[in-house]
Amino acid sequence: MPTFQIGVLALSYLPLVAVRGLRPGTAAGYVLSMNTVVLWLLSDGPRWALPAGAAVSAACAAGSVRHLVRRAAAAVDGLDPAGLRALVRAAAADEGPGWIGLCVLPTGTLAVTALGDGPPQPRQFRVLPGPECRFCLLEEQIDTLLGDGSPLLDAYREGLRTGSARHVMIRRSSPEEPWQGALRERTAYRVPALRVPCEVHDALVRRR
Repeated sequence: MPTFQIGVLALSYLPLVAVRGLRPGTAAGYVLSMNTVVLWLLSDGPRWALPAGAAVSAACAAGSVRHLVRRAAAAVDGLDPAGLRALVRAAAADEGPGWIGLCVLPTGTLAVTALGDGPPQPRQFRVLPGPECRFCLLEEQIDTLLGDGSPLLDAYREGLRTGSARHVMIRRSSPEEPWQGALRERTAYRVPALRVPCEVHDALVRRR
């Protein structure tokens, strides 16, 4: 019986790698519930059953996390600055609805999310740190979609002054509507240190 219960515990991790889009909270609650029930049952068995069950559970959890990390990394495409500019210009010229999200992460990487009048799932991109200031690159895309002198640009820079790495979201519902921008607070993100000298952002963000 303990062997069967340990097998059930191991198989309980399959949904984590088989079901896409599972919410982290749901996954954590599911795993916690399964571990609580099975390990409680094993505690009434032979002395070896509980340590064995815990070891199997830990190994399965580690394998599941490794698989999810690899799958998430495979779903993210790399871009260079020229590729990002081409992507945003194409979005601006597209006749359908669109949505683009931009945020400079604590690592200095520029994260990009794009959703157009095509695949139903948004596409994820990363522009890794390089010789160009990632804040300038982000702000350049604001100008491309919203035009020069957008109030969103001033609001974004004000966030940098106060230590907030805000997520820029620019979207439109139809080609008849203009692009509209908004900022979303990312309380878990600190403003990344600048990786390169920048005439504009040296005064806004502390550089290493």
